Amino acid sequence: RAESVASCARRTAMAAAEAAELRRLLAEAKRALRPHLDAPGTLPFDFEAFSALQQVVQECQDISRYATDCLSKLSMLLCVERLSGHQANIDVQPAVETVAVLKRRLLVETGITGKKVDLVPRGTLACMGNADLLACYD
Repeated sequence: RAESVASCARRTAMAAAEAAELRRLLAEAKRALRPHLDAPGTLPFDFEAFSALQQVVQECQDISRYATDCLSKLSMLLCVERLSGHQANIDVQPAVETVAVLKRRLLVETGITGKKVDLVPRGTLACMGNADLLACYD
């Protein structure tokens, strides 16, 4: 069943709010006072401190993987218009897909063969860079 526009907008707003809250909590953790860990110089080795810091590193890596996974779920319908006026609508993940990936998908999904594809954002003259994430373009 297709999600209604209002339901989709609400879900998107809630996801943005959750991401903002996660960022706020992380910023709060970064601002926490750690007078002994932040003191200049070296600290004597302590297995308990060592173990706790390794767990901090693991938790940070887990959060990074989680955020990366969430980025890959962000999608949008992109309308690509050819000079001939023909249009192709393609679902893309702008936070993780590059222009080169979109070009390959366009060739496959539209059946264009043996042609060089240049993508130019509406209202500009410059071609999109192959290595750029789609999110770099409005």
